[in-house]
Amino acid sequence: MNIFDFDLEGIFSFTVSPLELILRGTLLYWFLFMLLRFVLRRDVGSLGISDFLFVVILGDAAQNGMIGSATSATDAIVLIGTLVFWRSKRDFALTPEPAEGGRW
Repeated sequence: MNIFDFDLEGIFSFTVSPLELILRGTLLYWFLFMLLRFVLRRDVGSLGISDFLFVVILGDAAQNGMIGSATSATDAIVLIGTLVFWRSKRDFALTPEPAEGGRW
């Protein structure tokens, strides 16, 4: 076995349609967002071990639903980009407008 023998095409080629990855990422992001919004407590300081365990198990369960049969790094990059996109759009939508005069 040669340590320099690797498949660049397998790493950088799509194994699943990018549109499918975007759709899966979008669907599961908003589903998990709404689920966590209504299931977990809103005070960060009041989160317990069981709450963190719940989030870890949710992430593990959602992983296969998001990535499907994708195996390449490019597939993962598209999925991560989709999740970051929706996170930034949600944060932008929830940012309050500055008051008149430029101060908060």
